[in-house]
Amino acid sequence: MVRVACVLSAAILMGFAAPAVAAGPVQDAPADHTAGTTPGAYTLDLGRSTLSARVSQLGVTTHTMKFGRFEGTLDVSSDPTASKVSVVVDATSAEAGSSAFDKRVADAMLDAAQYPQMKFASTRIERTGPTSGKIHGELTFRGVTRPLTLDAKISDIASGADGRPRVGVSATGSFKRSEFGSTEYQVLASDDVQLRIEAEFSRSAG
Repeated sequence: MVRVACVLSAAILMGFAAPAVAAGPVQDAPADHTAGTTPGAYTLDLGRSTLSARVSQLGVTTHTMKFGRFEGTLDVSSDPTASKVSVVVDATSAEAGSSAFDKRVADAMLDAAQYPQMKFASTRIERTGPTSGKIHGELTFRGVTRPLTLDAKISDIASGADGRPRVGVSATGSFKRSEFGSTEYQVLASDDVQLRIEAEFSRSAG
């Protein structure tokens, strides 16, 4: 249901830079893909990003919804704790599959007609490894705002054809839709919503 996500957690990048370590035996360290991250404003590349939400149907199958329209910004600071990410998802862009019934269930759960936007904004970054971390933030869904934590991993950092730094991030998370007032079709669709985000951000011009 969202994505949020989002996802979009690339704000963790500056917080993943390798910490100082005490002297001792030299060991091979995991690759740190964040050391060269350039501070500044980054914009989500929608053409290279996906956002999906999954719910269990009757405990037998898993139904996946994808969102075709969402946008996000990432502000990377030289101070890791000051980096921030925010995402806005167009709830009306949900692709619920070809079944008319699946679409009806999705429409009921999202109530996009009344709440056309979903939002996520980070509040705190926590590092868990050289290329992984947790993005703590707030999700606004169906007009209700509650805490949401995403587990994120940096997949790559490189420069695009335009020479601008680019950041790839994979993130997952979950929430209970009933906590946001989404109680429709609970007999058919699980309360637990699983989120999956694959996002790429590009350094903004200027």
